[in-house]
Amino acid sequence: MQHSFFRAVNYQPQDTLIKKLIWTYGGVFVCMQILNIWFNSHWIENQFPLSFTGLMEGKFWVLFSYSFLHGDFFHLLFNSLVLYFLSHFLLTYELTLKSLLILYFCGIVGGGLCWLSIHAHHAHCLMGASAGIMALLTYFCHMYPEKSMSLLVFFVFPIQIKVKWLIYCAWWYEVINGVVYELQNNASIAHSAHLGGMLCGFTYCLAQKHFEFRREKKKEQKIPFKANYQVHIEDDLSGNDRGQRIIPFDVFSKLREGSIGSLSVEEKQWLEQYRKF
Repeated sequence: MQHSFFRAVNYQPQDTLIKKLIWTYGGVFVCMQILNIWFNSHWIENQFPLSFTGLMEGKFWVLFSYSFLHGDFFHLLFNSLVLYFLSHFLLTYELTLKSLLILYFCGIVGGGLCWLSIHAHHAHCLMGASAGIMALLTYFCHMYPEKSMSLLVFFVFPIQIKVKWLIYCAWWYEVINGVVYELQNNASIAHSAHLGGMLCGFTYCLAQKHFEFRREKKKEQKIPFKANYQVHIEDDLSGNDRGQRIIPFDVFSKLREGSIGSLSVEEKQWLEQYRKF
């Protein structure tokens, strides 16, 4: 059964935490605007975005806190919508809430570290939850490559596209723009952070597939200790078909080992009754 990306409507209690996270993003954005406009203060932007200088000053929390800051309303709106629909689908069909949060914040940290590796000597700062969202998106696309997704081209023309083509285009887009623009310090978009998040999502996907493969392998190699054996008894001289009789595994193993004396009273009664056939 094919599940559309935007048709997962079986809401779960786990969605509540994701909604709170999105509302927190919105609340932080409102606080930033109030401080900037009414008090001409940039305290939030100075304390919580990711920068190499901040890390050198001992602000290790910026590896997480930068994801709660957004530069403009449309950046916040786009990230919130994608995070909501994507996390809802994954919580419904694939991940637990704990696994989703681990993947999301690993993408945040991985994207931040990847961005720092390029901008360590630049006076730049990073804001936005895009790295974590790209981790979720990459995981989703590589786990469900054949699923169809509805997109609005120029927000007008609806098209159906398989998510594997979406993630292939995203890989190429981020790599090319990162090399051509960001390495030349001419990009306003943190492509390196997106790539770091995508690598985290891809690694998480590979790890889960590997563990699932090993789990299935163990199930196949597992030999059941309890079983029943079917023995076909040929027709007797009167021509009556005696059919098949089920021999319990415990009785069968004791008879095979020659330890008839170890049979219980019930097993001996069953064996005596079986001999009558």
